[in-house]
Amino acid sequence: KFGSDCVLIVLAAIVVKNNYDGRYSSANKAWAETFDSAEIENVRHNTRYCTVKTHPVVLDGLVNNARLAAQEVIPPKTKLLGQLNDNLAKVKKVKAEQIKKPGQKKRKVTEVE
Repeated sequence: KFGSDCVLIVLAAIVVKNNYDGRYSSANKAWAETFDSAEIENVRHNTRYCTVKTHPVVLDGLVNNARLAAQEVIPPKTKLLGQLNDNLAKVKKVKAEQIKKPGQKKRKVTEVE
């Protein structure tokens, strides 16, 4: 229901709200400031009754991982899907080779490249 963009904006709003807290890294604070201030205020207004009850250092680690994922340090979904399709094609090829052909012994394939 909630996309990564929404999660990032909420995390940024939390960091901006707690900008005074030295337990958030300067990299995460700078990243949070790159978001549109109107979006941040909208999130803060709509979540004014929500509280975050986790240690700031733990939350800073979560923000750091989310920030790196958003910067595509982690491969984007389309690249992963391409890799899965390639692997599926290899598996299908191996399965096809395993089918016993007339006059040939069935060979056992133990590894997929």
